Amino acid sequence: MVNNELRNDHLFPALSHDFGRLFLWKFGVETPDIVYDGVLPPGINDRQALQNSEYRICLEENIETRFADMDAGNGFESISHDKSAFACP
Repeated sequence: MVNNELRNDHLFPALSHDFGRLFLWKFGVETPDIVYDGVLPPGINDRQALQNSEYRICLEENIETRFADMDAGNGFESISHDKSAFACP
């Protein structure tokens, strides 16, 4: 993602949607601007994904954004807000 404008005009996530309820449960009203589910194809680990452009996600930004790697494949056990793993050269 590069040069995107992120805006949220709502105080709460949309509770009529599964994602809205999930975000409220995990983040309260401080919902992330950028969310990654953290799910990789079978046989691909995080290190391989970062080295393979087919799986790599890059975040380039000059502004502060709220980010969450949801770790959905592991039941949201290790949610991370660290964007550094997604900073590509």
